[in-house]
Amino acid sequence: MEITRRSFMAGSAALLFLGGCSSKRVMMENGPITDERGSGDTNLLVLPYQSLGVKITPALQEGAVTVFEGPLPDSVMGEEYPGRIRYNGLAVNEDNDKEFFVQFVRIGIYKTGEFMYAIIIEGERSELTPNTKVVELSSVGEFVSNLSGGTYQIEKEKLEGKAYRLEIVRKYGSKIGARREIFGFAGVVKAWNIYDFEKEGKIFSPYGVEDIKRIKRINPGYTPLEKMIADGHATLSTNPVYTVASIALTVFEGMNASSKGWDYSSELANRHLMGAIINYVGQLRLALLRELNAENEQLKKERDEALKGKRR
Repeated sequence: MEITRRSFMAGSAALLFLGGCSSKRVMMENGPITDERGSGDTNLLVLPYQSLGVKITPALQEGAVTVFEGPLPDSVMGEEYPGRIRYNGLAVNEDNDKEFFVQFVRIGIYKTGEFMYAIIIEGERSELTPNTKVVELSSVGEFVSNLSGGTYQIEKEKLEGKAYRLEIVRKYGSKIGARREIFGFAGVVKAWNIYDFEKEGKIFSPYGVEDIKRIKRINPGYTPLEKMIADGHATLSTNPVYTVASIALTVFEGMNASSKGWDYSSELANRHLMGAIINYVGQLRLALLRELNAENEQLKKERDEALKGKRR
């Protein structure tokens, strides 16, 4: 895994190929799509409790994914809520119109202050050319965002058609180009805890059981969490993704802000909740600034000591 703590803070499923095969089933009530490996349906759109982790798909299990890093605009924070780490999206190779399911996982902050995401594309590296474009899809499919800071409204009811999906990715997507690839990230994700939501399938999540209880206290609307089955040891995870996410839980708990609604069409319950979200984003960025300032102080100290040594 290339992501060190420094690159995390300072540098810091499955839509299967939808075209070509008539046996693949696409329905957009909640976006279920049939996996090309014939393993069943999955959702293109994402429900709140599903976003507490990464969708477990055959491609991810087999390591048949490619992971890049990139930013998403702050506008996606309009769908922020306690515990969320994942957004879904689409990728299209413009050279052959092949489609791929994408999962965006927030992993840190760039020095510019932008949030850094791991972009998990369900395709082998050989299937992706620099002309492959990606977009993030809002939770209920009403907007797309790209890696260049843009967010655009789309016609959700048309997402059922491949021609429309190709159109919006071609029009609004960002090319992966020579974007940095993150090696080993899929392996890290597969070491997380597994939670089973019965009908909705399983996720890999960095949260332990106690964290899930905290999330449920903050947002009582997460009723499916009551039915959640922990598959595995379900212990606390220590990694950069969890570090970023746990700050949100602490902020929301500290402000006693109850979370209601989560997509772009929802309204915040009150300004207190808005303040909690702003506070959360601010704390992440302040943490980055503190680390950068500490590094600069250390470099200045080392430089001053080196100059003193030369004078002697």
